[in-house]
Amino acid sequence: MKKSTGKTILVLALAVVLVASIGLVSCNKNGKTNNSSSFQQKPYEYVHPDPGDGTPQHDKAIIYVTALFGGGLYNDETLETVWDPFYTEFDLYDHWDSYTIERLEKFKAGKPYTKDASESTIYDFGGVLKEFEKVDKDWNKIGSALSYAPGTLLYDMSLDQDGNGIDPHIVPANNKPVDADGERLNCYYGAVGIYKQFILNTRRAFGEEYDCIMFNQDWRKSPADSGKVLEDFINEKGYKKVIFMSHSMGGPVVNSYLGRSEANRNKVQMYLAYAPATLGSFDAYGAMECPQEYLGSVLTTFGFDFQDLLNYKTPVDSAMKQILSKVVGGTVADILAIVADFFNNNCGMMALCPSYEFLNSDQLYGEQSAGGLIVNGKKIGEATDRNDPVAVEAAKRELYDFYNTLHWALYYDESGNVIHYEEGQVLSDGSIVHIYNGMDIKNGVVSVANLAAAKDALVDCDALCLEKNGQTKVQLDVNGNPVSLNKRGDRVKFGAARLKTYYERLFVDGAIAMSPENGINSYIFLGTGIKSSITGIKMTAEGLDGNGYPTYTYEIVHDDHAKVGEEGWIGGDGMVCRSASLAGLDENVLRQQGRLYEYPGFWHADVGGAWPLLGDDVMALLEEYISKVK
Repeated sequence: MKKSTGKTILVLALAVVLVASIGLVSCNKNGKTNNSSSFQQKPYEYVHPDPGDGTPQHDKAIIYVTALFGGGLYNDETLETVWDPFYTEFDLYDHWDSYTIERLEKFKAGKPYTKDASESTIYDFGGVLKEFEKVDKDWNKIGSALSYAPGTLLYDMSLDQDGNGIDPHIVPANNKPVDADGERLNCYYGAVGIYKQFILNTRRAFGEEYDCIMFNQDWRKSPADSGKVLEDFINEKGYKKVIFMSHSMGGPVVNSYLGRSEANRNKVQMYLAYAPATLGSFDAYGAMECPQEYLGSVLTTFGFDFQDLLNYKTPVDSAMKQILSKVVGGTVADILAIVADFFNNNCGMMALCPSYEFLNSDQLYGEQSAGGLIVNGKKIGEATDRNDPVAVEAAKRELYDFYNTLHWALYYDESGNVIHYEEGQVLSDGSIVHIYNGMDIKNGVVSVANLAAAKDALVDCDALCLEKNGQTKVQLDVNGNPVSLNKRGDRVKFGAARLKTYYERLFVDGAIAMSPENGINSYIFLGTGIKSSITGIKMTAEGLDGNGYPTYTYEIVHDDHAKVGEEGWIGGDGMVCRSASLAGLDENVLRQQGRLYEYPGFWHADVGGAWPLLGDDVMALLEEYISKVK
């Protein structure tokens, strides 16, 4: 049994904040325990062994693309796991609570099941804590790591303002993530090995014809960048045909890959999208913009009272109490303050901000919906007429311009001031500042110093150009991307500046890239009926910060009963709204075609991580398709 390092143990504490994103932990308020191993298929007899070094064995592959916070990361210099707190044998779904097991049994038997409000939540948190204590009981390591100082986990995993890793040796666990003894690191199978069952079971069944492998995306980066990395990954291995599986943020990554070229789309035999966050999520936006309100909403999903935890006034589940007292002195506020820095430059979370297409979906559009992005009583990014191209473009610009005024989108100097430029400003080297629209740059109004490298990154936003010695050129950052500015002339991080272009490139000829209209044999798997899904965030300006931008109070919106194609609640799976996952696809058509799988009462992390829930459906689809193409 391999032990995790002191740094990696911090992931357990961080999970208190990130719990909605990958569903590592929750609590059992009624104190019941269980072991769901009877539902597992654990193929530890490797009929088709994993070579462990990333060497392709076939020209076809089944590839699992991981979620936000779900992709395993390791250090390619020390060969140590970075993002995975547990040893290899840990299985999250051995810690489903008894009520979830009962729900699974009834669901598989075709019987109705209604979750009572007094029931426990999703996992047995105490059981997870016991697994942690088997590894290391030194809680002081967690407390010291939470200092956000150089050498601690959060600091080393962070990105700088240009989107580069503070520690360049922290990379996705692909190809050769083996330890010094040559054994496969568990983080290869995603954080907490959450996707291991999907790889081992598919390899056992189809390993004679397909490589069954992971693509751990670097979830700190934009899905647009990860889509290019996925393209290179597939091409370098020489795969001619691929079957994709993805979870949550893996959906935008796959769609970015599909949207890049027809050649990419032609390689895809089948795509199984588990709870895809294709058009964004209010959870990601809330985690960056209003973490305290967001965390309160998250904990509600699991039956916690956020104020009780924040103030630590009343007893809570003993396992949670133990973590809070030992890790952060009994408060959640300390974690929130520290994690804000960790989130601040995370391009992956920026890319999951709600898109125009999501905010203008039938679920959120118009007065019938209480949801959406509401600022000072007005819905931001909502078109006055969804059929009018001029109104659509105006709404898109409003939305993405608004994002580029928020604190996480702005570029700051060492003193904490926003970097600002003025038209005609003369810099210390004699350069004269000019501000051009991104379309002007594309049309050749000004030259780009490195156009070949930058043209794919040029976006429809304002860009900084410098005139020197009679020539005007686009100013590029350290990665060769244009330096982007908002309407005030303040510098904007590139991950935020290209949100409009990023979302538009997920579509091919007006249809989401994964659409059957684009030739993709796709299936969508959704959790349903969890009313704590965030369907909107209300923001009310209350003053100005030191840089002259509004500060806001926040209100999370859950009560959204918009009706789309059927009566009743359609919020989502606790993290991603239904319409964001469907990405404009007609759910009635998907049902008629057998392309929509729905799991009432199951949460976002389960629909993508829980083999006991999805395994039968996944294997049936794969077996039917692969038998036809043999």
